[in-house]
Amino acid sequence: MNALSAARMDMSILGNSASIRAITKKIGSIARTRAAAMLLGEAGVEKDAVATAIHQLSPRRNAPFLKMSCAAQSEFSLASELFGHERDAFPGAISPRMGLLEYAQGGTLFLDEIGEITPAIQVKLLHALRDGEFRRVGGINKMNADIRLICATSRDLQPAVDPRLFNPDLFYRLSVLPIFIPPLRERKEDIPLLANEFLRRFNEEQGSRLAFTQTALDFLSKFPFPGNVSQLENFVFRAATFATGDEIGEEDFHGVSDSLWATAFPSAAPGAPSPSASIELWSGATASQSSTSAPRLDVADSAPEETDERSDREKLIDAMVEAGWVQARAGRLLGLTPRQIRYALLKHNIPLRKF
Repeated sequence: MNALSAARMDMSILGNSASIRAITKKIGSIARTRAAAMLLGEAGVEKDAVATAIHQLSPRRNAPFLKMSCAAQSEFSLASELFGHERDAFPGAISPRMGLLEYAQGGTLFLDEIGEITPAIQVKLLHALRDGEFRRVGGINKMNADIRLICATSRDLQPAVDPRLFNPDLFYRLSVLPIFIPPLRERKEDIPLLANEFLRRFNEEQGSRLAFTQTALDFLSKFPFPGNVSQLENFVFRAATFATGDEIGEEDFHGVSDSLWATAFPSAAPGAPSPSASIELWSGATASQSSTSAPRLDVADSAPEETDERSDREKLIDAMVEAGWVQARAGRLLGLTPRQIRYALLKHNIPLRKF
């Protein structure tokens, strides 16, 4: 597969609407340059697919392409991950360690949620981009920084451009080539294409032959998807996992989440939260923020009744979806140890996602 074909395959996960086709053309132009690129858009719009496509079309395509999220990391941890550290740079640093800027030499480094880095890290990153060199944490020797930087953010950084919040020099250097990826609700024509692609992947992984009915695709196309492409992927996987026949119909999506469907159809659920409140909740909440409301799972060895079996299975899948299919995180949501969550997944025959 050549670079162009690979890039098109990555971009296919975004859709084929007019806005996505325009982004695809822009990517080709941006890939030929060496300047930093900034990807803008809500959480879940698959900014990493755009970053991957830029790398695959660039002259650096045969060099490393590394990714890292800057969210929920301490300043110290982030500095070590990016720039590496020397021996004895801090307690426990028993040997030198390379950072991502070294590992990505000659290639591309993608930093998601760049707006979360601290002012001190911003200055170090600015120096690396401007001067082409940096120092490891605790080091005195200068290291070469021959990388293409692609950054992404899900929030507007313009109001934060202030030396106390986000370094203006770094912001303008990163924003030379911006790309805005619209949310899924603004390109609903992409939903059937994406849903079918996710179902194809499920079928390939699980050896099944499921298909959507047209009413199911029409039903999905009405939903606002505050979590964007990532949320649609979870919807499809959950419906496919619970499917009892060869077709997935409209009715298979009604049980995904009452509160989510209330967001899409508030008139159908009296007292449902407002769309804006639900969008904020479901696009920004983390697993740890919602852990208090997660149901506890019964993992006893005794064989449950059929209704209890399905209930526990649903709880497991709901927790795994909420945790981004990270077993340890889902275990914390359900009050289970890592060993218990692994046993529960096997017991209830829940396939683990590999895509």
